[in-house]
Amino acid sequence: MRLYALSHELVQTWHDDPDFLVFGVVASDTDHLPTGSARQYWSPDALAREDRNIAAYEAKSRADILTACQSIVSRFSDA
Repeated sequence: MRLYALSHELVQTWHDDPDFLVFGVVASDTDHLPTGSARQYWSPDALAREDRNIAAYEAKSRADILTACQSIVSRFSDA
């Protein structure tokens, strides 16, 4: 998660910042899921199962993630 990685440059402690905390939680909750190049090592059946889990997690978290993104853009935008 790129925003989680950027948090170390933008705020003193990400876990005390409500916006970046969202991304820390998402990173922690999903670090076991197959993404990127790791997917090549998973079986098709396992990928199908975990893709359903990823979709469910995204649907459950979408509103919180969008709210945090909007807040971060507002806070750190030059405009």
